[in-house]
Amino acid sequence: MAKADPWSQALSREPKSESAPRPIPGREREGSRRTGPLVMAGSMIVMAIVALALVLFVLKPLLVPGDNAQAKPKPTPSYSLGAMVVNVAETDGRRYLKAAIEVEPNGSKSLKEIESRRSQLVDLSIGLLGSKGLRDVTTIEGREQIKKELLGRMNAELGGEKVSRIYFVEFVVQ
Repeated sequence: MAKADPWSQALSREPKSESAPRPIPGREREGSRRTGPLVMAGSMIVMAIVALALVLFVLKPLLVPGDNAQAKPKPTPSYSLGAMVVNVAETDGRRYLKAAIEVEPNGSKSLKEIESRRSQLVDLSIGLLGSKGLRDVTTIEGREQIKKELLGRMNAELGGEKVSRIYFVEFVVQ
């Protein structure tokens, strides 16, 4: 008898134990079939809780102001003095400024006084704007300084703190 190679004998051998259970085809994932619906139901419950928390704690406070929400003050309406065209000082009439000014009154009583004295405020504004040089009207700092001066002069003309802010709604230098 010829001796066979020990490796080929080991590889060709059948398992010694024939009594080991072999998996039945189609039933190897039976446990995962039972837990699949439970995992899915749990996931849906968690998503529903997250959605509810999002609505209650994020979206609702944005849409409906609660008791702790601060009441925003109503904006005071501004009053337009209209557009004005003036020559820029020190340019020999070659450059001009077009400015439209709105003022914010300190209440309805102040608004009535501003309306009744509009002509005086426009004249005051034209005089101040016409006295400013090119450097004053072309820089941001210069425009802010003009606003401060206008505010001070208007309140002095009206006799008290009648105007709270001044807005340039149009400001063109040409």
